[in-house]
Amino acid sequence: MTKIKPRMTKILEFEYIVADWYNPDGDIHPIVPVILRHRDRSVQTMALVDSGADMNVMPFHIGMELGLSWERTANDFELHGLAEILAAKAVAVDLAIGSWPTLRMAFAWSRQDETPVILGQWNFFGEVNVCFSRSQGLMTFELPQ
Repeated sequence: MTKIKPRMTKILEFEYIVADWYNPDGDIHPIVPVILRHRDRSVQTMALVDSGADMNVMPFHIGMELGLSWERTANDFELHGLAEILAAKAVAVDLAIGSWPTLRMAFAWSRQDETPVILGQWNFFGEVNVCFSRSQGLMTFELPQ
């Protein structure tokens, strides 16, 4: 009997979506469903794919749901945004998107809950090729070999 091996999809395509929680303007945005994992805990959430963001970011409550401890996490730094400077910690968590294998990602864990999950240059774009086709409302991810 021949076993059929599941084939990993190296290219994923997502449609831009309207996300009132992110921006109530009614416009479409490059937002994707993801699962963040740390040890035995996981959180399903939506993430903004932002090529202008220097790094991956996650809000305080997501880190807490993943079992992270603010007091026991070293690596303090400041997260500079457009309007404010936020306290943050550097953490590593697993990121699952679609049918791909889990990717280990560095995140700036923000002290603020209002911060969205952001996939940015460090290190999402360093691991994944992203093509935005805004006029078509599509984005394509490619996992290089």
